[in-house]
Amino acid sequence: MKKEPGQMAARSPNATRPLLQLTYVSRASGSLRPDDLSAIHLASERHNGRLGLTGLLLHRGDRFFAALEGPDRVLLRRMEVIIVDPRHHQLRILRERRVETRRFENWSFAALPDAGAGSGSGRAEDALITMLAGRLPDGLSDS
Repeated sequence: MKKEPGQMAARSPNATRPLLQLTYVSRASGSLRPDDLSAIHLASERHNGRLGLTGLLLHRGDRFFAALEGPDRVLLRRMEVIIVDPRHHQLRILRERRVETRRFENWSFAALPDAGAGSGSGRAEDALITMLAGRLPDGLSDS
């Protein structure tokens, strides 16, 4: 299709444009079972994929760490839903920044499963969550 003078070219939905990226931590409101976490993962993957959002979710004990990225308005509307979700509380946004490219381009929402108590395979994840928990406001960290 030939572009007429003065007509703007159609923009590809995957075209590079500034995106908003948010990282946050929160606390689970109660004890979450593996089925609860699976439901969160599946719903997030479905909704975020449809909305053009990408990111990841880490969960360990009663802590969540998440990163989400996407178009400003879409991401902020999604955060409004996340903030009032009763499954967690004490949400704190750690970082808000503009990015040119997606860090989690191939993940509509990747979730790192809880390794379970006493599992040696979760040491790196435990260390990461512990480090991130240190960024929680006073009174929210276990230490």
